[in-house]
This record gives sequence, structure tokens and C-alpha cells, in this order.
Amino acid sequence: MNETTSFGVASDVSLDAVADELDGILSELAERMPETAIKSERLRVVVIEDNEDCRSLIVELFRSFSFEVLDFADGAQGFEAARTRHPDLILTDFEVPGMNGYELLTNVRMDDATRKIPVIVLTGSPRSSCLDGMHHDAQAVLRKPIAPQNLLAAVRQALSIEMPAGQGAFCGSAGSQAPLIGAKGPVDQEKPGDADSAAGLILDSHVNAADQSADLETMSKDSSVIAVVNRVLVRAIELGASDIHFEPRRGMLTVRARVDGTMRTITTLPASAHTSVAVRLKIMSDLVITERRLPQDGQFRAVHKGTPVDFRISTLPSKFGEKIVIRILGETLAGASFSRIGMSAHCIDQVETALQASEGLILTAGPTNSGKTTTLYAMLAAINHPGVNVVTVEDPVEYQIPGITQIQVNAGIGLTFERVLRSTLRQDPNVILVGEIRDKETAEIALKASLTGHMVLSSIHTNSAPATLSRLTQMGLEPYLLASAVKLVVSQRLLRRLCQHCQVPAVLSEKDRKHFSEAELGELARTYRAAGCNACGQTGFSGRIALYESMPVRTPQMRAAISGAVPVDMMRTIAVREGMQELRRSALSLAASGTVSLSEAMRVVLAA
Repeated sequence: MNETTSFGVASDVSLDAVADELDGILSELAERMPETAIKSERLRVVVIEDNEDCRSLIVELFRSFSFEVLDFADGAQGFEAARTRHPDLILTDFEVPGMNGYELLTNVRMDDATRKIPVIVLTGSPRSSCLDGMHHDAQAVLRKPIAPQNLLAAVRQALSIEMPAGQGAFCGSAGSQAPLIGAKGPVDQEKPGDADSAAGLILDSHVNAADQSADLETMSKDSSVIAVVNRVLVRAIELGASDIHFEPRRGMLTVRARVDGTMRTITTLPASAHTSVAVRLKIMSDLVITERRLPQDGQFRAVHKGTPVDFRISTLPSKFGEKIVIRILGETLAGASFSRIGMSAHCIDQVETALQASEGLILTAGPTNSGKTTTLYAMLAAINHPGVNVVTVEDPVEYQIPGITQIQVNAGIGLTFERVLRSTLRQDPNVILVGEIRDKETAEIALKASLTGHMVLSSIHTNSAPATLSRLTQMGLEPYLLASAVKLVVSQRLLRRLCQHCQVPAVLSEKDRKHFSEAELGELARTYRAAGCNACGQTGFSGRIALYESMPVRTPQMRAAISGAVPVDMMRTIAVREGMQELRRSALSLAASGTVSLSEAMRVVLAA
């Protein structure tokens, strides 16, 4: 018997012969084994999917082709793994916690360590709007449920390798039924050419940078910067956001949007992107791009899918750089009808009656972002016709309406509300809109105008309609003049609508029960709360609804109460007796019907 070495090779056998034999074996194996079996051993994929069953199917599918798989349920963790482990492919679901598909794509393309990694996005969302603008950065966007063969075809195309259909687990064979990945609805695959990605881009109406330095201009027009800014704007519009916040922080630039009244992270960019993004936005807004020490305000108009959209921009120096906030001034509700902005028939009747007067003061009340300006413009639309001279004094002019003279105040040059209003009275107006009553001087001029043959519309920050009269009295206005001038006060709030697809029953806690009367508790026997699903982006809410209380001043009793400066509670009692439906009552009705959550109703109930 021949002695053998510890490697199991006979000691008297030539090493050259062993090498030749091994080469022959390897050559034979290579001929028998598909090219992908050897090639795929070197391939690494990051899989990001929060649905455990769906993730297991995908992981097993890739492992059956000898891929090295790194799987995560969180988008931020998956992105960090991609930065450090350098995979050959990233496959992510669109709606995952931590960092969704849109955020992941943006971060991958902005980071030097990951920008060349192909990305495949899966989505179960029925809304195609969430996919707009993604095809330039993703190798494929596939709709769930997806057959494994279709997923493998996308992988084969993204990696430029051969992966024959029918190989690997879950692929099935002709006539067999392989399990669908993410099967919750009809099979639908979106290919890169299906969507008109250009339609989702923001088109600048003009960019005036002729007077700026060449290097900053070049930096702002870098294609990657323009693409990032455009996609952020498009994403915010598609989400129905009211504001976009570019927030510089230590080591990063966080981009958040206010959607349905709450902040939501859109993406996180490297800190190095802050300067380029800021310069791009300043040039679009005709701001001084070299000024970083002082706040600046500007605006620009762009086109999204053929619809013009106005943006108002504000910059503010902070510790880590300029914070930039953009207000999205959609034109869809500018001058809309009362019913379209959510007024009840009862409230509409009271508003239309007040607007029939040729003079007087009509006020909208509520906190910031409660929709007061939208309501004021609905009133303007109702009375704006060629026979009426309408002038507005605003800071800033948010909506542009044909046939109306609109003036934007500028305190920096002395063009204040007070000065503009005094001059406006000499312009023979029938109707004057004062954007907001902020001080005694503005209030006095608005009151004087309403008593001398003008209809004056304005807004004020108060919690309720009855409290508005008390606030004006505290400013120093004479109660008896207010009693003669005020025709109507409309107080309002904006509440988030519950998503009708995922709302679930809620239970009123003992702590909350003490805030309600027995009659109200009976009405709230059945309420709902937010749960979260793909249809609402896991937020539990979808859009907002306006809540109104209107207090007309048209009876001797009400005028006497205002003249006597009675307490707010007494004035509220009189107003309710004369037909005012309180914000509290309206909020509880919406909660009982399942339109809003109990927590949303509580927010109004406790504040009113």
C-alpha cells in the first residue's frame, strides 16, 4: 500500500501528474456547469424588504443561484451595508421603514461608494405617481406580485449575466405554478419605458444667473444637483406636501416635507451636497447666492406635468449652514368654491349672506397653516367680477388671481401694511383684502376702511370665532366700532383624514373620557384610529379636511354683547344660540363618523 500525505495524495505519485489530473477535472466541471454557477459565486446582493415572507422568498431565490445575500428589513441599514460591503446589486421594496425606495435611490446615486451599484425596486403601491422619476436611477421598477422568472430577468439585465429561466428555487418549469413574490393583487410589471419620466421633472420657467460667479453657476448647473433638486420637488408635489425643509445637520443634509400637517423625511444627502443644493435653489429664486449670513426670501414658478406650480423660498443661517424652507403654493384651490374647500352648507349660507353687504369686516381666524388664506381667496372669487375693484395687501402674495390688484409689502424699504393700506384707500377700492391683522395700526386702518364704504377681508391668529372679537378689543379697538363693522368671523382648522383602507377601531381611555360630557361620550361610542398601509404610505392618513365655525354678527343681541365687551364664554353662548356650530362639535362629529381619528378630534377639542 502506498503511503499517503496528510492531503490524501499518494507519496509516490508525481505532483505534476496530480496537477494535470486536477486541471482535467476542473475543465470537465466547467463544461458541465453553466457559466452562471461559477460567475454567481462572486456576486453579492443586498435585499431590503420588511415583509418577512416576501424577503424569505427573495433570499432563497438568490441563494439558489449561489449569490451571497445580505438581507434587511430597514432601508437605512440596507444602505449602510451597501456602503461598506460593496454589493453587485441592491434590490429594495419601495415602502420600507428607515429609508424608502426613493430615498435609497437618491442616497445611492449621491454616494461615491455606491453610485455605480445597480438597483432594482419592487413596489406594491397602486399609485403610479410614487414611481415617477425613478427610472433614470433604477435599473428596473417592478410591481408586486412578481413571478420569480420576471425578477430573474431583471437581475440578468442589470448584471449583464446569463441566468437561464427555470434554474434555481421557486422558478418552476413549463406548466408549473411558482409562488409569486409579494402576491397581494394582480400581476403587473412596470418597465423603464412604460412611464414618461420626463413628465415628472420640474421645468424652470427661467434661471437668471448672469450676474453670478462662473464657478458657482457651474456648480449649480451640475446635472446631478439639478436632478436631485428636481426629484425632491417632484416627490413633495406627489406627496401633496405644503412645505419642503432642507435642514443642514452635522455630517448630513436632511430633506423633510410637511404632509397633511406633519413632517416626513424625504431623503438624507451627504453634507457635501448642501452648498450645491443651496446655490441651485437660490439661482432658481433669483436670490444672491454669495450671501449666506443673512436671511433671504424669494420665489419661483415651475411646471409639473403641464401644470404651473409656485414655490416660495426662505433661507435662514444656522450652525451647520443655511436652512432652506420652500412653501409649495399649488394653484388647485386658489379661488376654489366654498364647497370644494370643505365648508358645510350651513357655513356657506352664512358666508354668502355676509358677502352680499357693500361694506363691513369679514375675518378668518385660526393658527398658522389652518387654511385661512385659502378661505379668503374663496371669498374673493365669489365677489370678483368686472364691476368690482379689488385690491389685496399681502406678505407675501401667495396666489395670483386675474382681475385683482395684488400688492406685496416690503418692510425693508418702508412698504409696510400700514403705509400700503393708507394709499390703497385713495385707489377707490370696493373690496380690500388685508393678508393678516398683526398689530393695532393695521387693525385700526382695516376697521376704518370697513366703516367708510369698503368691504374688508382679513385673517387673524385666534383660537375661535368668539375669541376673535376679544382679541381685537385687547389690541385697542373700540368695542362699539367693532359691533358696527364686523359682519362675520370664520374660525377654522385642518385635520388629517383617516385612510379609509386601514382605519381600525379605537378605545377612549379613562384619561380622555374626562374631557367629554355624557352626551358626547355616547356619540363617541365608536371611533377609529390610524393603522397604516401601502395606500397611505404607512401613515394612516390620506389628505386633510377643513373644519369651520362661522359666527355672523347680525342681531341686536350679538352687537350688544360685542359693544359691552362680554367674556368669551358668554359670547360663545350667544353665538351658539344664534346658529353657530362650534369647532368642538364639528370635530366630534367627524371622529364619530370615522372621517378623522379620535386623536385629531382631541387636538381641536382641547385647544378650542
